[in-house]
Amino acid sequence: MLSGDNGILQKATEAKEITDKNQIVEQTRLDILGELADKKGEDPTETKIKEILGTYFKEDTIPEDLSDLNQVMKTKSGEYTVKLSEVLDGVTIKKEVKETTIAKSTEKTDSYVGYYADIDNDGDVDGIIYADMVVGNTKSGRWNNDTGGWSDYNVTKIDDVTSVKDYVVSTKTYAGQTTAGIYKANEGFGEKEVLVPATNSSGTKDRFYVMTLEDFTNNSNDIFYWYYNANGKLDRQIEGSANDFGEGKQKTIDMINDWNNNTAKYGEQTTASSGKDYIDLWGAIQDGQYNIVSTALDSKKWFIPSKSEWSAFCEELGITSSNYENKGLSDWYWSSSQGSPWYLLYSQGSPVYVYSVSFDCGSMNCINVDGNDYVRLSTTF
Repeated sequence: MLSGDNGILQKATEAKEITDKNQIVEQTRLDILGELADKKGEDPTETKIKEILGTYFKEDTIPEDLSDLNQVMKTKSGEYTVKLSEVLDGVTIKKEVKETTIAKSTEKTDSYVGYYADIDNDGDVDGIIYADMVVGNTKSGRWNNDTGGWSDYNVTKIDDVTSVKDYVVSTKTYAGQTTAGIYKANEGFGEKEVLVPATNSSGTKDRFYVMTLEDFTNNSNDIFYWYYNANGKLDRQIEGSANDFGEGKQKTIDMINDWNNNTAKYGEQTTASSGKDYIDLWGAIQDGQYNIVSTALDSKKWFIPSKSEWSAFCEELGITSSNYENKGLSDWYWSSSQGSPWYLLYSQGSPVYVYSVSFDCGSMNCINVDGNDYVRLSTTF
């Protein structure tokens, strides 16, 4: 009665095994239901389900594909065999976009203007590439055939390609993409691959200029003064035909330093407490989400583009007065370039103007520093 296959001891052992197995199954289901509760009813992902299963079942027995509930696993304790159906019956698993390994190196002979950039490889697209200094424009360019020359630019080409950083196509998933590494900002800019830095790059120089895909805002303001009280006091003017591509970063550094440290030069800063309708952009951008240049030149920080950088953005990406809205752009944007067109110098004495890109007119203009415009930021990458 005590021994043998049908003995009391054997039956007791089998009963205990059934109890132990049922406890593991029950605890696994409770953990899955707990995850469901934590997500307020949102279906758990396959990754999360596998993480929970890994607590109780041997990793090498957890199926890669959880859709076939007839597959079996072995518990970590007691090595009981459990069907997926016993723990997943009735559980809906949220489908995940699988990362596809499509990483490939960029070529030093191909232009990547129009591609997107994930600068820190964190899965968020930071902007769109509008200048490629390896495959650069080696002669003067001009946006929209501006006869006055205000929108001239020249992208300096880097001839020593060994000094330039290397990049690869991202394998991460991005909101709105169709496959891994593909991003579509809007209808205007279209669908392109996303570039990220190569981890084993031997070069150090940035290759690209990147423009954000959204206007800068500091929560309370979408449009800004350039520097309200600097009227008639500017002293870094350039002629309309001057090429200042590559100078936007330093111009931004200079103006932030002036705004922060030298009110006698340009006048009192206009802030949220000034009682004006808007605030100066130089103070606003320091409080935003971006890591803005301040006291030292840093290629990983954002800046207000110069007039020639704006012109390259417009021309290289084919932006006109008829399609700019389709690319998610507003009407007017500030540059970091102070204006000194000859007819303003002779007719109005001390210049008080700044170059501004006008998308509704399809041209570069000069406007007063106490006017109001939108702001976008640029960086090198």
